[in-house]
Amino acid sequence: MPSRVHLFVGGLVLATMLASSCATPSPYVRPPTGDDTSVDPARVHAVLINGGGRRASNYQSHVIHLREVLDLLRAAGVPDDQIAVFASDGEDPGVDLATRELRPEGDGWLLDGTSLENSIGRPMEYVSTQIDGVALRPATQEALGDWFSAEGADLEEGDVLFVYVTDHGTRGSEDAGARGNAISLWGFKESLTVDELAGMLESVPEGIRVVTLMSQCYSGGFAQLAYGLDDALPSGRVCGYFSTSADREAYGCHPENRGVDNIGHSIRFLEGLRGLGSFPKAHVFTVVNDHTPDVPLRTSDEFLRETLERAAWEEGRDPIEYGDALLAEAWGDPGRYERQIRLLDRIGRGFGFASPRSLKEVEERLGRLPKVAEPLAKYSEAWRGAQSDLARANLERFLRAHPEWPPRLKRSEISVLPADSARALGSELVAELGPATRDDPETFERLEKLQNRSSVAEKASYRMDVREAALQRMQTLLIEVAADVYLRTRGTAQERQARADLLACEDFALRLPEYARLEDREAFPAYADDLEVAREVLPAWMGIQFRQAPPETRAEHGLSEGAVSVQRVFPSSPALAAGIEPGDVILGPPGRHFTEPRQIREWTMLSRIDEPYRLDILRGSERIQRTL
Repeated sequence: MPSRVHLFVGGLVLATMLASSCATPSPYVRPPTGDDTSVDPARVHAVLINGGGRRASNYQSHVIHLREVLDLLRAAGVPDDQIAVFASDGEDPGVDLATRELRPEGDGWLLDGTSLENSIGRPMEYVSTQIDGVALRPATQEALGDWFSAEGADLEEGDVLFVYVTDHGTRGSEDAGARGNAISLWGFKESLTVDELAGMLESVPEGIRVVTLMSQCYSGGFAQLAYGLDDALPSGRVCGYFSTSADREAYGCHPENRGVDNIGHSIRFLEGLRGLGSFPKAHVFTVVNDHTPDVPLRTSDEFLRETLERAAWEEGRDPIEYGDALLAEAWGDPGRYERQIRLLDRIGRGFGFASPRSLKEVEERLGRLPKVAEPLAKYSEAWRGAQSDLARANLERFLRAHPEWPPRLKRSEISVLPADSARALGSELVAELGPATRDDPETFERLEKLQNRSSVAEKASYRMDVREAALQRMQTLLIEVAADVYLRTRGTAQERQARADLLACEDFALRLPEYARLEDREAFPAYADDLEVAREVLPAWMGIQFRQAPPETRAEHGLSEGAVSVQRVFPSSPALAAGIEPGDVILGPPGRHFTEPRQIREWTMLSRIDEPYRLDILRGSERIQRTL
């Protein structure tokens, strides 16, 4: 049996869980300057990495994170010459960074879903990465290798090497496993795997403590750095904090250049550092306040997970059953685990559901969540599609009524515009499109209704994804408690020492002159409330596959652009029960035939479920009616 297998994995999910989401007093106390665990800043050396891959995926958010980390290190007194920043192509003046303008204010949402949404609604611009006062090095294996061969080799016993990564990441192959997970560097197929980084760290002199903070996809795989290249028990020489587990993507990458959408592990962790200085405390703050589907982890968390799994296998028991037996022992002495219990409850309050007390309960909830989460995601996609259909039709009507605009919006013309000119053109268009749309109250009301349904469904769907991550964060806490019982009562002295060494490595703090005030973020709605949202945004369903009726059919019978030809009727559908057949051309409700392509989808979704609706249908050359 492999020494490290992962059975405590999360699915997608949650059961009906009711809990109070009332606010609680802030648990965050500003630490005194010079926290006992802080390190002399003169002994701190930092390597900051943003590879980005290529310019189209090298987002401005990564550079925002780099600047935040630089500000923190400088505020803590770390000398500039001990901070090396590896960012995309380094000092090359060529464009390497993707930034996106925000959509025009006011009625800019009317372009959402149209062909102009990105080109002039939210145009992308590529610029050269620059950070004031910093000489950037290229984020390549060669440049990183040079640093470890030169500056890294000059580190002295007692120094701390801080490695920060804000980037994209890739998952290792099935054969390589987590040790094949990689950081995306700059350039075609440029990357840095766990084993490759472990090899670089091996070149650092003995007595150097390495603390990592990584926010890329699949970053949890880099917890394996603690084992070195020989796969021995962790010595506590290398440890770290990670945005998510080895098998999950991370969130928070975005090209916006104004920080509006700054979310994710790095943002919350750095916020926690500004308020608390301490990495362990910033991690707890992030676990409670990161409202994304990330699962923040520490190296010690992964070590405890693997230790518990291995112990279960050695006894021939299911890891969840084994862990719950240990938890039962723990809850017999609740005072010992008050910290973990309080944190479990804080996470539950923050995300709108009751906190579990067993691993089995977590798995059961994770097994039920898809029954809500997956349909909500489909509803969100459907409403967004209907909104896009109407937005395109509305824009086309406007352009037909304003012939001066189409020549200005040719793809060939827009594609060569600088981003600021494209955005100015978008603002000018929206300034006319908005009032014109509002002059058609029926269309504007339809657009608002679809936009609202799309937004409500999308947010509820996203909250379900975040709740899944919250359950996995709770799972990590429960494993910590169970593993603690195991180590105290059954573990070896070597295992206990390995854990102690990792905790000592992770207990790293920056000595900041000032600390920001912290409060927990506003709690999610109760889970039961989102179940009600799911019912409210449930769209009606007809059960057909369709396409716009051919032009010759529309011309022959004098039909509008909204007439659709039925391609397929699904079994057990309302359409089948109504007697609708493939080949029928659906015109629309009597007296209100569809006038826009795909308008039938919007009409269907907004119809009241279980109420009868009559439709005019062209079958051959005969017009008939069917009740849906």
